[in-house]
Amino acid sequence: MKRFLLILLAAMLVFLGGCSGEEDEGPAATPTPTPAPSPTPVVRLSAAQYSYVEYRNNIIRLKFLVPAHWIQRDGDNIVSFREPVNNGEIPSLVSLAVKTFSREVNQETYLAECNTYMQYISQQFAEDFTYSEFAEGDRLVDRPAMCSTYSGTMNGVAVQGYVAIVANGARLYAFHFRCEAGRYADLSAVRDYIRNSFETISAV
Repeated sequence: MKRFLLILLAAMLVFLGGCSGEEDEGPAATPTPTPAPSPTPVVRLSAAQYSYVEYRNNIIRLKFLVPAHWIQRDGDNIVSFREPVNNGEIPSLVSLAVKTFSREVNQETYLAECNTYMQYISQQFAEDFTYSEFAEGDRLVDRPAMCSTYSGTMNGVAVQGYVAIVANGARLYAFHFRCEAGRYADLSAVRDYIRNSFETISAV
């Protein structure tokens, strides 16, 4: 009888051990990574494909046309519009900077500020940045402007640019256009179209 009870007790212990709730999990399953979506390539338009929208600034009382697909970025005393681009491409850019003085800008200050503005632009480039001497040529906001062109390298890409600066009373307006050197001849039509679209607007 005792032997029977011992066998029964051993069988129960084996049974209870199998029901302990601990299971052999085996090797952990490796989750399948979700592939990141590939960015949609940006198609760069030629000058003939551009459409434009009006940008209006009631504080400085100016309006002008900008490419409809470019992205606006504002800073201190400057508004800029940049072309959407793919990685490794340099975005074309147009900007207007405004500087206000306590009195009417004289010729000496005007010319000094032209060169100061080019030094500001040069900080974005490598050492090969060069620009032409400022000279009157084009018009901005129906006034003769001091103009310069420049070239340089950004992230290994050759870039060309254009600057037109005009004095109006106690204010200086600096118009800046930039794009990759290989596209400059084509997009110069965009530059001229924007520059020639500047108009003054009445105070609200």
